[in-house]
Amino acid sequence: MVFILDCGKLLSSNTNKVLVLQTSGNIPTSDILGVYVYTVGLGSGQFSYTSAIGLFVNVINFVMIILVNTISKKTADVGLF
Repeated sequence: MVFILDCGKLLSSNTNKVLVLQTSGNIPTSDILGVYVYTVGLGSGQFSYTSAIGLFVNVINFVMIILVNTISKKTADVGLF
């Protein structure tokens, strides 16, 4: 069951580590979704845009949980609900 819940964290990342390790030389290659939301939201004040991104990420994670739960129920008869 922990595997099913962990599949819902596919798009989440540890933004703190990326923010600490970013330099001016590696910003174009180390930009991830969490850092992008952070810089756009606080940097330019587009709070509605970053809220929409957060909602989209959470919907995708929810769909992944439902999908993996369905597959798990069909293959091993183990599921969350």
